[in-house]
Amino acid sequence: MPFFPPEFVQKVIDSNDIVEIVSASVRLQGSGDRLKGLCPFHKEKTPSFTVGRDTQMYHCFGCGKGGTTLNFVMQQQGLDFVDGVKFLAERANIDWTAYNSKVKSGRNRGGSGLNGAGGSAEYGETMVTKIDQRKILVNLNRDVARYYRDMLHSPLGNKVMEYARERQISDKTIAKFGLGYAPDNKEIIEVLHDKGYTDEQILLAGITAKGERGDVYLRFRDRFMFPIIDVRGNVIAFGGRIIGDGKPKYLNSAQTPLFNKSVNLFALNLAKLNKQTYFLLVEGYMDVVMLHQCGIDMAIATLGTALTEEQAKIIKRYRRQVIISYDTDEAGQNATRRAIDICRRAGLEIKILQLKTPTGQEKAKDPDEYIKRFGVGAFKQQLDNSPSDMAFLSDKLREGLDLTESFNKTKYIHDVAREFTKIDSPVELEIYAQNIATQTGVSVHNILQEVGMIKSEMKNFGGFSGAHDDEVIERDRRHAKKNDDAENILLALMMQDVSALKEAKKCVNPQDFSQGNDEIAEMLLNGEEVKSLLSNEKFADKASVISSMMFERNIIGDVVTTVRELSERIKKERMDYLIKQAMDEKNIDEVNRLFKQKREMGNSA
Repeated sequence: MPFFPPEFVQKVIDSNDIVEIVSASVRLQGSGDRLKGLCPFHKEKTPSFTVGRDTQMYHCFGCGKGGTTLNFVMQQQGLDFVDGVKFLAERANIDWTAYNSKVKSGRNRGGSGLNGAGGSAEYGETMVTKIDQRKILVNLNRDVARYYRDMLHSPLGNKVMEYARERQISDKTIAKFGLGYAPDNKEIIEVLHDKGYTDEQILLAGITAKGERGDVYLRFRDRFMFPIIDVRGNVIAFGGRIIGDGKPKYLNSAQTPLFNKSVNLFALNLAKLNKQTYFLLVEGYMDVVMLHQCGIDMAIATLGTALTEEQAKIIKRYRRQVIISYDTDEAGQNATRRAIDICRRAGLEIKILQLKTPTGQEKAKDPDEYIKRFGVGAFKQQLDNSPSDMAFLSDKLREGLDLTESFNKTKYIHDVAREFTKIDSPVELEIYAQNIATQTGVSVHNILQEVGMIKSEMKNFGGFSGAHDDEVIERDRRHAKKNDDAENILLALMMQDVSALKEAKKCVNPQDFSQGNDEIAEMLLNGEEVKSLLSNEKFADKASVISSMMFERNIIGDVVTTVRELSERIKKERMDYLIKQAMDEKNIDEVNRLFKQKREMGNSA
């Protein structure tokens, strides 16, 4: 029998997200429910370690290891079954002591136990260190937060308190968020030493940092401090704002065993208590603090970085909808567009808060400024009337365009259609297409046809049919990215394979290639020998790089098929470039001619 009841073990596993657990030690990449990284259990250069966000399981195709969050911490940290459960239970603030009389640690059993790792003294020491480490760091961060809080209310914190008053932050809000001040001295080190913490633990928590020469320094000095608290109420990191001049304006804790900024959100511990069906996602700590002070307590923020796939998934875990309110400057609007794509992939419903006055003009940079200038009531009205993500994107694409001009109308429909390719629901797509049809006078049928054509292009660009499985396709894509584009791959094949060159003569012309590659393509298509290219001073460097590219047959597959697909891809990429160029030049006749030619290409494919 297990030392813990099965239902308790399952509760512990379910309370720990595998992405959070693995991300603390493995850099995961990818989107959706499947993430990949380098396996922590064996050496590898190509990622074969996968984590399923939906299944809450991991598996390495290289070494074969896999399982749940419990298996991961046992394998990675060298824990036996009992201590693995205890570690995860403590991490999730689940009390396991009720089973204490029934549980004996692996280090006292003398044997390996159930899924155990042995009972040596050395193992016991390592196990205790790893289990206790998180608890020690949580306590250390709590003590640091209390110190910063006390410093804010001391004479040393007068300058920061004056700043808080200028920003209209109330005492109640200061207490709610545990705001504080990191003074410009090293007293915190002495305080932590007096509490029994070692220099190594202080460094591990990120309170201090090491310089390039190995010197240790305080990470936060003379800053207004914002504790970062996880959903279980633990202080896991800090953000600090400089008062007055100085850079960086905001500074966050580095990654620690407690903190990964890509999988945490500021004020999520508070916002999740709100009964609304959505979160309000803003850019900065100060926006969140002021919004909560005004009763808009569903506000959260990322931690000094752009929104990540992991953060979007965390939002989805708590709410089905997110309203994004980033800064209204160019950087903020670009971040909004990126966040929209990430949130869509996470399956979230998205709205965009635009911070407009009753006259319809954007007047404030961020929510904090807007509320101070126009009031909470006006802000809530804007919040209630937030448009959908697609309505927002359509409005942005229409800005500055006179749709009575044919050129502007063509450009607008083409750009909007590209955004519409991200819509999965046919009903949602038709509704938005109807809106655009009303604005432009172009039929819903033609708008949907444009969307379909672009989707078809994107599908064709996805990869080569010569590949045999997902892993090979991924290698192929990495290979193409490394060598810049499809043109280099095709030119290399033409240099190295007679059948590839023969097929290329049927599929492409020199003008299909970009500047620089077009002359090399012309010489090859006209029968010029590779050695002539390599000896030609004008082309030698470029031709040498291209010719040195080698291809494994199991990656490329059938050469003739690959050449055809590369040729098609190159032509379409070239066509897109020419269309954009014509649009930039506002040459409506050329745009229409190219669109017609592009459709003919699609029909003949």
